[in-house]
Amino acid sequence: MYADFVDTVDPKGYVIDCLIQHRIFSVEVAQRVRIEKTTQERCRAMLDQLLTSKHRQAFVILREALMRDYGYIVEDFIDKGMSAEHPIKLK
Repeated sequence: MYADFVDTVDPKGYVIDCLIQHRIFSVEVAQRVRIEKTTQERCRAMLDQLLTSKHRQAFVILREALMRDYGYIVEDFIDKGMSAEHPIKLK
């Protein structure tokens, strides 16, 4: 699931703009994500920043942002029993 996510989602556009708009990321943090060379590196950088975020709604906002261009990924997470309230499920 993680590999599919980082191979598919490119946070360079709308997704990162939403995170800035909702003050999950500062412009500086977003720029650090955007300058990564590959889609996978940008996605990993975004997830790293989200995991260290103190914003209580960070993953809810991420889910909403993903719905526009990557709704099928959100549906896949939901189908596998993951949610914005519990974004990472370890087995």
